[in-house]
Amino acid sequence: MSINILCYWDSNTWWWVPGSMWTKRFWEEIRRPARMQRILWNSYRIIEQWLWWRTTSFDDPRENFPERNWYTTLTWLLESYLPLDIVIVMLGTTDTKEMLDLDWKEIAGWMEKIVTLIKEYKTLDWDKSPKIIVISPPHIIESWDLGWKLFAWSREKSVALELFYEDICKRHWAMYVKWSDIASYDAQEWVHLDEEWHEKFALFLSNKIRDVQS
Repeated sequence: MSINILCYWDSNTWWWVPGSMWTKRFWEEIRRPARMQRILWNSYRIIEQWLWWRTTSFDDPRENFPERNWYTTLTWLLESYLPLDIVIVMLGTTDTKEMLDLDWKEIAGWMEKIVTLIKEYKTLDWDKSPKIIVISPPHIIESWDLGWKLFAWSREKSVALELFYEDICKRHWAMYVKWSDIASYDAQEWVHLDEEWHEKFALFLSNKIRDVQS
């Protein structure tokens, strides 16, 4: 039986091509899930659930970006893919946008609710709680391109979230991955990963998945 892994992330895993303003997406073979699947082989099943502008639990005020609030869709997504062995969550970048006007404590509070719900949600008689990997958001560089357009004042929040996310993982026995230790951005946009870093991140996460299952 395959080890089922649900990956629930935002635009950095929707494969937004840096600088394209959501008009271009990397091809499937370049995307991290396909790379992870090739690394882990058939004993693992990587389930993609990515969407750009996705938040932890806040609605986007723009009408053309509906249903970006993950917490409201979490239960039916978990049910759709049961049984799950691992859930990898990488959210919080979109929450730091200036238009949402949130502080890091609000964002981290909803991340903790997400982790708690994943731990406690069961519907199958023989189901068990999945293991959880939480990835902190990247440090936004506000002075570059997309950063100054949408993420003014976001760097301080993204840095602070690392400490909050790490504390959440310690208290809930989840694995914590610090983005800033393992990945960097496209040098022109400073919000999203380029192709090279997708490949490196895929290898890193594949090793973490093996660690969680060992």
